[in-house]
Amino acid sequence: MAALKKSASIMIRGPVAEIFNFVADPNKFQLWQPFVIKAEIISGGPMNKGATYCYTFQAMGQKIESKGLITEHKVFRHYAYQSTAGPFPFKGGFTFEEVERFVKVTAYGEAEPGGYFSMAGPMIGLLLGRQINTMLHTLKDIIEERTPGSAG
Repeated sequence: MAALKKSASIMIRGPVAEIFNFVADPNKFQLWQPFVIKAEIISGGPMNKGATYCYTFQAMGQKIESKGLITEHKVFRHYAYQSTAGPFPFKGGFTFEEVERFVKVTAYGEAEPGGYFSMAGPMIGLLLGRQINTMLHTLKDIIEERTPGSAG
């Protein structure tokens, strides 16, 4: 099956440092990412290029664990990751671009379902697209509620 690729962007009013730090903090993933049960850096230390993570989420009625590697980490600009163990290869990330008083946050993901999950490819593509849009809107709501003077 061909890789499933999805991306979406949203404009969030607030300081890029606050938005980037919130998005890049695995301890906050459960607050804004649908399906997340647990996320943590398992290599010790902060999230940085080369750090390893463990991510547990709920999808299609199953609890799924994925381990991976942070492949890019440019403070206030971009971070990316890829799975190293889990049900199927997955990679994704976030970019942050300041536009006047806003930050354009773009989330992207690419999955290559195989085995049992290859039969669910179209469903996984739909879920991935929905998840990206839902998490970006949830992120916007949380950040703009926390940032003084960001309404409007």
